[in-house]
Amino acid sequence: LTDLVVLEDGKGLFTGGVSFQNFSIISTSWLEDLSDEQQTALTETLDEVNALLTGEEVRALNARVEFDREEPADVAKDFLSEKGVL
Repeated sequence: LTDLVVLEDGKGLFTGGVSFQNFSIISTSWLEDLSDEQQTALTETLDEVNALLTGEEVRALNARVEFDREEPADVAKDFLSEKGVL
């Protein structure tokens, strides 16, 4: 697998000009159990993390999991700690 390359989408045909699009999946019943303050804190945290998840960052994180065989939870914790979210 050493001869793989990341192709650039210079015209934005596959990404719509956005380097990475992230979305959260959250149980509505769980969300409804949160207070307004907790919902606001969750939204702010998700916005902060989403802003940090560029295409380059996501590729690097995925490589640590797929190629280096690191645990996804460990990779996520490292990323969030390095970025000052945790």
